[in-house]
Amino acid sequence: STITVMNKIYFNKDGNIKYYFFKIMNPSVPLEKKREFERVLNKFSANIKLDLQRDSQFAQCGKTKYLNY
Repeated sequence: STITVMNKIYFNKDGNIKYYFFKIMNPSVPLEKKREFERVLNKFSANIKLDLQRDSQFAQCGKTKYLNY
């Protein structure tokens, strides 16, 4: 089975993540696991920078599917 996550990531013009919004679409995922995912995502997004420069802020959105082991 898979777990589907909707993502919307806002970047500043230097490629740093400004905001990272997500929603886990599977109702069967327990709240504890959603909070764990949020903690991991917060740690990840604090240290990631795209090697990309723009004239203004930009956003990327999409859907991700993870295998559920």
